[in-house]
Amino acid sequence: MLNFLCQSRVQFKELTFRLSVRAGFFLGADTKNRKDISEHMRRAYDVRSKIVHGSSKLPLPQDTSGRQLTLSEFVAITERYVRSALHKFILLASEANASTELVDWEDLVFAAKDN
Repeated sequence: MLNFLCQSRVQFKELTFRLSVRAGFFLGADTKNRKDISEHMRRAYDVRSKIVHGSSKLPLPQDTSGRQLTLSEFVAITERYVRSALHKFILLASEANASTELVDWEDLVFAAKDN
């Protein structure tokens, strides 16, 4: 916990980047889908930070027609991604050898190919 509290702003940006890229590659079916998921999860982490730090102005994205999403819509999309990730992790855990990691993140990111 102390290590977490002592992290710099740069380290938080790196964590946000890694989490969002991993989400994109873990859940996305193709390049565009991976980018969309990654961008959404980056924004979700930004919104979470704003809420935690008491900001009333949230950086909510726009939908494909240019309309700004409501917080409820944004949360629903985020929840869908998180549920999908949990479901996929549970399936991987049920099939995995106990001595291996569930996901080799480097393999996932660097070996990704479009369908």
